[in-house]
Amino acid sequence: MSKHKKWVLLPEIKDLLDNCKSYAVPSGREQLLAMAMGGEGCGNFEVAYDVPGQGRVVEAEVVRCKNGASVNYTSEYKCPSGICLKGLLC
Repeated sequence: MSKHKKWVLLPEIKDLLDNCKSYAVPSGREQLLAMAMGGEGCGNFEVAYDVPGQGRVVEAEVVRCKNGASVNYTSEYKCPSGICLKGLLC
């Protein structure tokens, strides 16, 4: 059984999860922070992509803070997927 079958989801999100290559569900807060930070013991992490014709583009910086993590986008955020679901993902 898929990880999300027991969740109540919008049909668009269910379809996205059913058809994506893979996704991870953290087992708890510490694992979630490790995933967000790029691994155990990291204090900050850049979300960056190699874009053909542009080179390396930094989308955001994730920084560990006292109560979790903070995401700072380098410019006005626009949904990269183009499937903004009623403002729930973007």
